[in-house]
Amino acid sequence: MKKIAWMGLLFVMTIGLIFTLMGQSGSYCDFSDIERSQENIFQAGTWKNPDTVPPVITLIGDEAVNLTVDDSYTDAGATASDDVDGDITANIVVVNLVNTSVVGTYTITYDVSDAVGNPADQVTRTVIVSEELEET
Repeated sequence: MKKIAWMGLLFVMTIGLIFTLMGQSGSYCDFSDIERSQENIFQAGTWKNPDTVPPVITLIGDEAVNLTVDDSYTDAGATASDDVDGDITANIVVVNLVNTSVVGTYTITYDVSDAVGNPADQVTRTVIVSEELEET
Protein backbone atom coordinates (compact mmCIF):
# COMPACT_ATOMS: atom_id res chain seq x y z
CA MET A 1 0.00 0.00 0.00
CA LYS A 2 2.90 2.38 0.72
CA LYS A 3 4.28 1.75 -2.78
CA ILE A 4 0.97 2.89 -4.36
CA ALA A 5 0.83 5.97 -2.11
CA TRP A 6 4.39 6.97 -3.14
CA MET A 7 3.58 6.43 -6.83
CA GLY A 8 0.46 8.58 -6.45
CA LEU A 9 2.46 11.33 -4.73
CA LEU A 10 5.13 11.17 -7.47
CA PHE A 11 2.42 11.41 -10.13
CA VAL A 12 0.84 14.46 -8.45
CA MET A 13 4.26 16.13 -8.07
CA THR A 14 5.08 15.47 -11.73
CA ILE A 15 1.77 16.88 -12.93
CA GLY A 16 2.23 19.88 -10.61
CA LEU A 17 5.70 20.52 -12.05
CA ILE A 18 4.38 20.35 -15.63
CA PHE A 19 1.60 22.83 -14.87
CA THR A 20 4.07 25.10 -13.06
CA LEU A 21 6.40 25.12 -16.07
CA MET A 22 3.53 25.70 -18.48
CA GLY A 23 2.21 28.55 -16.36
CA GLN A 24 5.48 30.49 -16.31
CA SER A 25 5.20 34.10 -17.43
CA GLY A 26 5.72 34.59 -21.15
CA SER A 27 4.82 31.08 -22.26
CA TYR A 28 1.78 29.03 -23.08
CA CYS A 29 0.91 25.84 -24.87
CA ASP A 30 -1.07 26.20 -28.08
CA PHE A 31 -1.61 23.29 -30.42
CA SER A 32 -3.07 25.38 -33.26
CA ASP A 33 -1.20 26.23 -36.43
CA ILE A 34 0.38 29.48 -35.26
CA GLU A 35 3.50 30.52 -37.15
CA ARG A 36 4.57 33.61 -35.17
CA SER A 37 4.03 34.81 -31.64
CA GLN A 38 5.87 37.04 -29.20
CA GLU A 39 5.44 34.32 -26.61
CA ASN A 40 6.67 30.73 -26.49
CA ILE A 41 4.44 28.36 -28.42
CA PHE A 42 4.24 24.63 -28.96
CA GLN A 43 4.17 23.89 -32.66
CA ALA A 44 4.94 20.73 -34.60
CA GLY A 45 6.24 19.05 -31.46
CA THR A 46 8.87 21.63 -30.49
CA TRP A 47 8.96 24.72 -28.33
CA LYS A 48 9.58 27.92 -30.26
CA ASN A 49 11.53 30.71 -28.56
CA PRO A 50 10.17 34.23 -28.65
CA ASP A 51 11.51 36.61 -31.31
CA THR A 52 13.46 39.12 -29.23
CA VAL A 53 16.25 39.95 -31.68
CA PRO A 54 15.81 43.37 -33.34
CA PRO A 55 16.33 43.87 -37.06
CA VAL A 56 19.46 45.55 -38.42
CA ILE A 57 19.54 48.60 -40.69
CA THR A 58 22.54 49.04 -43.01
CA LEU A 59 23.22 52.30 -44.83
CA ILE A 60 23.89 52.22 -48.54
CA GLY A 61 26.66 54.71 -49.24
CA ASP A 62 28.42 57.09 -46.87
CA GLU A 63 27.32 58.19 -43.41
CA ALA A 64 28.14 61.80 -44.30
CA VAL A 65 27.52 63.58 -47.60
CA ASN A 66 28.88 67.03 -48.52
CA LEU A 67 26.99 69.15 -51.06
CA THR A 68 27.05 72.73 -52.25
CA VAL A 69 23.96 74.91 -52.45
CA ASP A 70 21.57 73.92 -55.23
CA ASP A 71 23.25 70.56 -55.90
CA SER A 72 20.77 67.83 -56.74
CA TYR A 73 20.64 65.08 -54.14
CA THR A 74 19.05 61.66 -54.10
CA ASP A 75 19.52 59.67 -50.92
CA ALA A 76 21.21 56.29 -51.41
CA GLY A 77 18.89 54.67 -48.87
CA ALA A 78 19.37 51.70 -46.58
CA THR A 79 18.51 48.03 -46.25
CA ALA A 80 16.99 46.19 -43.29
CA SER A 81 17.06 42.53 -42.35
CA ASP A 82 15.66 40.47 -39.51
CA ASP A 83 16.69 37.02 -38.29
CA VAL A 84 13.09 35.78 -38.51
CA ASP A 85 11.36 38.04 -41.06
CA GLY A 86 14.25 38.25 -43.52
CA ASP A 87 14.46 41.28 -45.81
CA ILE A 88 12.27 44.06 -44.37
CA THR A 89 13.79 46.93 -46.36
CA ALA A 90 10.34 47.90 -47.67
CA ASN A 91 9.24 48.65 -44.08
CA ILE A 92 11.94 51.27 -43.37
CA VAL A 93 10.54 54.65 -42.37
CA VAL A 94 12.79 57.43 -43.70
CA VAL A 95 12.67 61.04 -42.54
CA ASN A 96 14.57 63.15 -45.07
CA LEU A 97 14.24 66.92 -44.79
CA VAL A 98 17.32 67.82 -46.84
CA ASN A 99 16.92 71.14 -48.65
CA THR A 100 19.88 71.75 -50.94
CA SER A 101 18.74 75.35 -51.49
CA VAL A 102 19.53 76.24 -47.87
CA VAL A 103 22.97 76.03 -46.21
CA GLY A 104 22.88 73.72 -43.21
CA THR A 105 23.49 70.33 -41.69
CA TYR A 106 20.65 67.86 -42.15
CA THR A 107 20.09 64.45 -40.60
CA ILE A 108 18.26 61.70 -42.44
CA THR A 109 16.87 59.01 -40.11
CA TYR A 110 16.00 55.39 -40.85
CA ASP A 111 13.77 53.33 -38.55
CA VAL A 112 12.19 49.88 -38.82
CA SER A 113 10.60 47.22 -36.60
CA ASP A 114 10.08 43.52 -37.25
CA ALA A 115 6.70 41.75 -37.34
CA VAL A 116 6.49 41.43 -33.54
CA GLY A 117 7.55 45.03 -32.89
CA ASN A 118 11.25 44.70 -32.08
CA PRO A 119 12.72 48.07 -33.15
CA ALA A 120 16.08 48.32 -34.90
CA ASP A 121 18.67 50.79 -33.67
CA GLN A 122 18.01 54.00 -35.57
CA VAL A 123 20.53 54.72 -38.33
CA THR A 124 21.31 58.23 -39.56
CA ARG A 125 23.06 59.94 -42.44
CA THR A 126 24.36 63.52 -42.19
CA VAL A 127 24.06 65.77 -45.22
CA ILE A 128 26.01 69.03 -45.11
CA VAL A 129 25.00 71.75 -47.57
CA SER A 130 27.63 74.50 -47.88
CA GLU A 131 28.14 77.67 -49.91
CA GLU A 132 30.03 77.16 -53.12
CA LEU A 133 33.72 78.00 -52.68
CA GLU A 134 35.02 80.80 -54.87
CA GLU A 135 38.07 79.98 -56.91
CA THR A 136 41.03 82.35 -56.49
